[in-house]
Amino acid sequence: MEPWNTAGYPVLTSYNKAEFTMDGTRLAKYRGNGGKVYIPLGVTAIGANAFMGCKTVTEVIVPDTVTSIGASVFEGCESLIAVNLPGSLTEIGKGVFRDCCKLKSIAIPQTINYVAPYMFFGCTQLENVTLHDGVTEIGEGAFGGCESLKEAPLTPNITTFGSNVFYDCIGLTKVTIPQGVKELSGSMFDYCANLKTVELPEGLVSISKYAFWRCEKLTSVNIPQSVTSIGQNAFEDCFSLTSLTIPKNVEKVDKFIFNHLKNMSVYCEAPQKPQGWDSLWNAMGFRPFKSGPFKKRAKTVWGAKN
Repeated sequence: MEPWNTAGYPVLTSYNKAEFTMDGTRLAKYRGNGGKVYIPLGVTAIGANAFMGCKTVTEVIVPDTVTSIGASVFEGCESLIAVNLPGSLTEIGKGVFRDCCKLKSIAIPQTINYVAPYMFFGCTQLENVTLHDGVTEIGEGAFGGCESLKEAPLTPNITTFGSNVFYDCIGLTKVTIPQGVKELSGSMFDYCANLKTVELPEGLVSISKYAFWRCEKLTSVNIPQSVTSIGQNAFEDCFSLTSLTIPKNVEKVDKFIFNHLKNMSVYCEAPQKPQGWDSLWNAMGFRPFKSGPFKKRAKTVWGAKN
């Protein structure tokens, strides 16, 4: 039995060598029997993949001597329901909680100003993520497949999103994008099948390709006057979307942005098609083995009043 300090942690000088493989003060690998695990006091880093695939671990207590958690540390810990992230942390790697399918709630400490790529990807029961106002960036695929999220974890100061951030978040119904965001990333809301309304801020410049792909219940999107670019297939398969106004300042529109939307009406404030708009911007259907013009187009009104 290792000695324990008053806070309940085993001390690094006498840790169970059968349970932990150490490299100095870095925990390289966990080899224990699961359940509730206490990281030894004095550990400063948890190395990449240290707990990966440990299917019997249910809870991990991390002491405030830890400053770094590496990539994929808890990936595939299917029984993990709770982890504390101490305020001593300055670095969290990508995919840390990927496929932790029983994790329901977690808080990002004040010392971390980003959500790492794929951090919670595949956490299907995750319901609550607490972000402080200092968080400014959410990485690629960070919340992909988080089916139980009812609200998008956002703060007023977020400015940057990676691609596929909310991929397959089927619990989302309404999202308000923070004021400082300039670009909606590629496939940002892909497969958000129950998303109905999105509020975009004035100051947004670009809606990237496939941003709302397969948002089948989306009925309302306001495109701000600040937007200048709309990417390929941005609203493809948004079958409940029947009308949209494109502001006069939009200089570039890529092809097939309304693909498969048979009842779509587009109100363009520009008096005619701007030079930077693709010739297939409002075309529907995909015919890789046929030639000739696309006959099906979204109904388009030029010179629409705001």
